[in-house]
Amino acid sequence: MMKFIDGRKVRVTVVSAVGLPDYRITDRMKVYCKVSLNEQPESMKKSKSDKRGGVNPRWDFTVDYTLTENAVQLPGANLVVKLYCKRSLTRDKPIGEVRISIKSLFDMGIRSHDNKCVTYCVQGTQYGQLSIQYSFGEKTAVLHQPPDKARTRPGRHGLISFMRSGFLLLRLSAFFLTGGQSAALLLAS
Repeated sequence: MMKFIDGRKVRVTVVSAVGLPDYRITDRMKVYCKVSLNEQPESMKKSKSDKRGGVNPRWDFTVDYTLTENAVQLPGANLVVKLYCKRSLTRDKPIGEVRISIKSLFDMGIRSHDNKCVTYCVQGTQYGQLSIQYSFGEKTAVLHQPPDKARTRPGRHGLISFMRSGFLLLRLSAFFLTGGQSAALLLAS
């Protein structure tokens, strides 16, 4: 059964990072980022590697998500940006990560002011900083259609429980306007 729920589009541009540790001995680092909502694989998007910036990469990588109004207004929904050093012979090296509360972004304003960047410290590094720009769209009604039960794997959708700040995070196979990928809904418990 399809129904309408309140939602907002959020656009985040991962602009650049500075001061990252250098994990390459002979060559310049090739750094990329992965952006997701609460580390859910369905919402993960990966940038291209910056081959020129080394320890100060620049991506201008834009991701769009449509979130429920609850996810925007209540604590618990996070934008997670993970940075990696691309390697050719071994597994890519994790550099660090930034966790940004969607609510804190919304509370700072509907968009970053005058296209200026908001900067966050990269956890896992000594001096690394990540710069982003963001904007929230107006509140709109979003069509919610649960997935076809015959095509989903058991346990993949439905309730995933963990408590954070008195709220239960539910992953409800909500198809938001992100190409049919499911994302998190935050509902009061």
